[in-house]
Amino acid sequence: MANIEFDGLFNLRDVGGLPTLDGGRIQPGRLYRSGTPDGMTVPAARRAHSELGIQTVIDLRHPDELLDAPSRGPLIAAHVTRHHISPVSTERSKAEQVEALNLLLGVAREQQTPERYFIGLQSGGARYAEAAQLLTESTFPVLIHCTAGKDRTGILVGLLLEVAGVPPEEIGLDYEKSNAAIDRLIAHSQEFGRNLDESREELTARWQCPAERMAEFLGLVREEFGSGRGFFRAHGLSDAELDTVRRRLVGSE
Repeated sequence: MANIEFDGLFNLRDVGGLPTLDGGRIQPGRLYRSGTPDGMTVPAARRAHSELGIQTVIDLRHPDELLDAPSRGPLIAAHVTRHHISPVSTERSKAEQVEALNLLLGVAREQQTPERYFIGLQSGGARYAEAAQLLTESTFPVLIHCTAGKDRTGILVGLLLEVAGVPPEEIGLDYEKSNAAIDRLIAHSQEFGRNLDESREELTARWQCPAERMAEFLGLVREEFGSGRGFFRAHGLSDAELDTVRRRLVGSE
């Protein structure tokens, strides 16, 4: 589905409607993905609760990314359960880990590639599995987000959609929809004094989300684990739990 617009929130969309290999579809109104909701206005949050009814939020940000705002914003209301699970290790600063990964990959800046996603998946595997397990028991609708809503969120949502039976090319097309939010992401980044030495054109090019990247990342997962399901099994989830995730995303419950 197309991105949903609310003041102060970018890269929000419902993954409902995506087809599965066995002829089913992800049910609408169950799983949403977005960038950070911290900057939502109060009226926008009220409208989001009225129109979307979000009950559970899974926040994938590193603690360093929570320092910009004094609260998590008005979307996190009394009836919303928020889970904070950082796939990026909290034992070191996020900047240090980005720099180390850049050095390993031979790049000066954070350049997203299928290989970089896979390295992040391997290092944060237990935490991605913990986040996935929440979908077996959490109250829907669920919102998954990080800061931009495209990389860590894309990894987790991509794996969940594969577990649900969505073909890789459709997962890639959903991932690519984050391109429509790049202008909003640039504005958010520069509001907090980041990336000021790069032009808009440079940032736009660096933050693109081509469908092929997600498809190739999922290919790396299949090479190593057989499937997204195999990845989660290797990190402690049972077949029964994965069946529950699939049923809750695709079925009638």
